[in-house]
Amino acid sequence: EGQTLLQFAKKLKGMVFIPGGKFLQGSPFPGEGPPRVVELSPFFIDRFEVTNEQFLEFYKAKGYHRLEFWPNAAKKRKLFTDKSGALGPGLWNKGHFPSHWRHLPVVKISWYEARAYALFKGKKLPTESQWEKAARGGLPRKQRYPWGDQYKDRYANVGRTFQGLEKVGAATQDKSPYGVLDMAGNVREWTRSLYLPYPGSQYEDYRFLNRRYRVVRGASFRTPLERAPRECRVSFRTGILPEQRLEDLGFRCVLEIPPKIWRIWQKYKR
Repeated sequence: EGQTLLQFAKKLKGMVFIPGGKFLQGSPFPGEGPPRVVELSPFFIDRFEVTNEQFLEFYKAKGYHRLEFWPNAAKKRKLFTDKSGALGPGLWNKGHFPSHWRHLPVVKISWYEARAYALFKGKKLPTESQWEKAARGGLPRKQRYPWGDQYKDRYANVGRTFQGLEKVGAATQDKSPYGVLDMAGNVREWTRSLYLPYPGSQYEDYRFLNRRYRVVRGASFRTPLERAPRECRVSFRTGILPEQRLEDLGFRCVLEIPPKIWRIWQKYKR
């Protein structure tokens, strides 16, 4: 038992515990409703977006060549090349990037690359429900932003097309009730959820019909200031094709708690 717990605990570095229970998902905005109460099991989520330095570990472990990290996507790997034409994140060059990028979020990676990294770490991409709960908090909280109900200028890294990315966690006020950072800005984030209408929604979007688009959450440094009050909200969602790679799109991981670990945990807690 101790060994099982130890193996699990090793994965928890840099992660935040999100307790189980109910939270409010969605909003009355088109495409985000109708709002509903959702109940989730407890999980852990990365405090910060995955950085270039962290992704390098996957790259050096030959992650692009290990098929176990590419379920149903082995042939797609050839699409995901760096500046030299070798496999790797779109802005890298044969495994290299400027040293001052170490603590910046890794970007220009597809959903498949993000999923491969998560599998390499023994984790997953968050569902959009997990992402939104980590950003908003559980009931009775119904806040619209990670920090509260009102939009605040300069809380999140948005509207900075020229200055661009910041080190993860630099925007200290872009912080959720659980202490998760950069949920509103810096980079948009992949989730593992398909982009589909919520139950009971009358909203129509051609992307719903395709059943390939993945939900992307949050705003980014490229979000124009006039759109930031809408796109920084915890309920804002859009859909992007999983092969797409954008310079303002990254990700973070979650770790779900296996029943066996939960039983041991409850036993020792008593």
